[in-house]
Amino acid sequence: MLDVLGINQHHDAVTGTGKQAVADDYAHKLYVGMDINSDIYSDAIERKIQAQTGTQHSSKWTQCFQTNTTYLDCPIADNTDNKAMNVVVQNPSSIESSSIKIAVPNGKYDVSVFEDSEFKPQASTVACHADLDANKTAMTSCFQHIELAKAIAPKDFALLKLEYNENTDNTIAESDLAKGDSIGSDDNIKLTFKGADAENSIIYFEQIKKNANSV
Repeated sequence: MLDVLGINQHHDAVTGTGKQAVADDYAHKLYVGMDINSDIYSDAIERKIQAQTGTQHSSKWTQCFQTNTTYLDCPIADNTDNKAMNVVVQNPSSIESSSIKIAVPNGKYDVSVFEDSEFKPQASTVACHADLDANKTAMTSCFQHIELAKAIAPKDFALLKLEYNENTDNTIAESDLAKGDSIGSDDNIKLTFKGADAENSIIYFEQIKKNANSV
């Protein structure tokens, strides 16, 4: 995995200036590295979670190998019987993060966050849109957005639980977002929705960072 990370620091990988076949090769190398590294990463997560929460898990942790596609690329796609799932979210950056986005099939999952030796209910919203799967078949893609009361420290983890609830619907209706509404925020940035051009797939927003405005 370290070799692959080194290769992907090449200027063509960082900037995307290589040909498509080169970009595909970089992506494939990352996938292979993650696949080989997954068991080691799973064991490391389990040790960390045991140390922080005192909980143990009988099955290995698995991960989404693509984070910019749909829930079909994540372990939740195999949860066809809607069992409760524990989810570990790692903050890989060097700054705190309180915003979490999890790919889900629909808006019927309640979220709990492990704090002070127990899981506590956590408010969340689910944004869905029409999409296509790998076979170009129409589907609905959803992402559950969670704002944590306690930010995840750099390189640290948060433990969440997703529980299917037939009576829950956390989905945001398309008409709920209006000009001036906040899209999201953290300690550093706030995004405000300013409108959209559906025909050209353009979203306009205002970004506010450290008391400086930019559009």
